[in-house]
Amino acid sequence: MKKFKVFLSVLIAAIVIILVWPMPAFAVWGIGQVNPGTGIVKGNYAAFGMRFTSDGNALSATDIIARIANTTLKSKVQGGTFYKMGIDPGSGGVAPNAAFDITITNYWGMSIYTGTSLSHTADSWPDMITPMGVYPPVLNEFNIAISDIGDAGDQVTLYFYFWVE
Repeated sequence: MKKFKVFLSVLIAAIVIILVWPMPAFAVWGIGQVNPGTGIVKGNYAAFGMRFTSDGNALSATDIIARIANTTLKSKVQGGTFYKMGIDPGSGGVAPNAAFDITITNYWGMSIYTGTSLSHTADSWPDMITPMGVYPPVLNEFNIAISDIGDAGDQVTLYFYFWVE
């Protein structure tokens, strides 16, 4: 009986240690819509912006459609034609450290846009017709991958413009 009590005490102590042992913190990119958080839907146009805050690593392909909170905007973007993107690197203490890459892929993982060595100091406005010869439709997923932009907390804001029928 005494051995069982010792075993039970050790087991309980081990479980408590495991439960309270500090686990390594895994940072993740912060992704959120910028004002207006509802996006803009006017006539045949829909637009929205997303701010990406680095965790100090690259951002793997992440579906942006799933992060649109406004259902009206989401319904306009899905089925819309992606024709323009504005890239606004952060400034001051949140500026990316160096040029970076952005890749946009569709539901099947096919590249819609690949921008390499994008400026970390100046706004840019890549046209989406260049890579495919057509303006790509967005149907389901709209995945964004961003290379390492620098330190944790560095930011880049992307503005997406769609033609909607």
